Amino acid sequence: MVMRTMVMRSLGAAIAIATPLIIQPGAIAQSLADCQPPADGEYLLLVVNDSDATETQLRQTLPPNAEITRCRYLEQDVTRVGGFTEPDTANTWAQYLTDIGGLDVVVARPATAVGSVVNDVPSPTPAPEVVPDQPPPASEAPASEPPAPEPTTESPGLSAADFPMVPPAGSTSPTPNAPASPAPSQGMDAPTTAEPALGVAGLGYRPQPLGRGYAVLVDYFNDPNVAIALQESLGSSVGLVVYQQRPYLLATLTSDAAIAISVLQRAGDAGFTTMVVNGQTVMLLTPQVALTP
Repeated sequence: MVMRTMVMRSLGAAIAIATPLIIQPGAIAQSLADCQPPADGEYLLLVVNDSDATETQLRQTLPPNAEITRCRYLEQDVTRVGGFTEPDTANTWAQYLTDIGGLDVVVARPATAVGSVVNDVPSPTPAPEVVPDQPPPASEAPASEPPAPEPTTESPGLSAADFPMVPPAGSTSPTPNAPASPAPSQGMDAPTTAEPALGVAGLGYRPQPLGRGYAVLVDYFNDPNVAIALQESLGSSVGLVVYQQRPYLLATLTSDAAIAISVLQRAGDAGFTTMVVNGQTVMLLTPQVALTP
């Protein structure tokens, strides 16, 4: 999919386009409040409200800790989805809502996330350019309790300068429709830590890159009972992996975004602490764990 991006100077926030945002002046109810820009360290989604059912669709699809607010952006009726602390997470959900939900979505990110990129822009005038296919990487689900944006006071309203367009920083992650068979990443070293003695005995402990796709991880807090409960809940065996130097249970690895989100929601509804991440950033310790008493 060829993605279009636009760049402009910003003193506030920046937006990475996940799909074209169609602005229809006059289509928004003037009673809606202006959308608040992302807070420091926050990434958010702006979803065009094509109908009153859009907000309902989002609440049924997104995790319950997602912060969903209906507001106005450039005279357009949109739904603001906050609560993301990682760009990969926001991009993954934007891609999913676009491909699976058929929605128009943009990803807004804080000014600190673009750094000198904004300062290098020669003019505030948007300059469209065509960028090769660069689908967003899969990542974890929205984190709870992100920094709350500062409330706005009476003002003439937001302008495009509050949400300027900035191209996403070099994404090289695989497309969600990539082949299901994992392909080991190059140049990744196995973790130097010993096999975690957390009440879960690994079978065939041979650390290696997990591979391409969406990896659904579950934090088991060093409690083997969590692994037992997860296997019973999913009805299948679970693996053991390392992500960002921490051990997690591997619920599934798939190239299908819909399957990953389904497993994520099933585990989350069952009370597990879950996330979706790029499989290429994960080290596999064992594809199946043996549970010890």
